[in-house]
Amino acid sequence: MEKKATISAQTRNNWWIDLALFASGIAVFFSSIYFLILPVGGYKGGRNPMYGIIILFDRHTWGDIHIWGGVAMLAVVALHIPLHWSWIVNMTKRVFKIATGQCKSMNARGKFNFSSSRF
Repeated sequence: MEKKATISAQTRNNWWIDLALFASGIAVFFSSIYFLILPVGGYKGGRNPMYGIIILFDRHTWGDIHIWGGVAMLAVVALHIPLHWSWIVNMTKRVFKIATGQCKSMNARGKFNFSSSRF
């Protein structure tokens, strides 16, 4: 009989939170790119060649995507930080111990976690 691999509820919840954060970040990123490509300019008496261009959605819809994506991202971050607060505190203590010379080493996983969290 084969044993089915399972993940813990905490790991599953972390994946869902990370997925929600990633999805809201993607929405904000693409709407930001839209606003960079097509800045506000208005009609200007017909002198604005970029006026009225629609890429997938109109400008107001992109604005709504940007605003609500940002709100969703803030809500998920407000949930994410308290859930990972003990990790943040432990890694900060560990890094300061290494910086002050009290601790000489950090394992490979700790180095990876610290380096990936700085971005």
